[in-house]
Amino acid sequence: MNPFFEKAKAEILMVTYLRGHGGFEMSRFTRRLIARSDLHRAWLLGSLGYFEEGGVSYGPSNPYPGIMSETGETDEAQHVIPDDVFPTYPAQL
Repeated sequence: MNPFFEKAKAEILMVTYLRGHGGFEMSRFTRRLIARSDLHRAWLLGSLGYFEEGGVSYGPSNPYPGIMSETGETDEAQHVIPDDVFPTYPAQL
């Protein structure tokens, strides 16, 4: 393929990706018209928030795979109900 057309295709796909990432919504007719094409795939990946940085792909299900919560953190729900609210029951009845 001609390098001019390859560059033009890459530019069009990038603009479509950025339009999807920016929140532009296509009509149902347009999406069905371009379904399963590179153009639709670029728009869909942008609208879902997929991107690649440094060879690592990021997306909605695993936004930042290298970041994990610290072990010292506790869940805030554990502190909502204090221990003295409910009466203690004897071990034997």
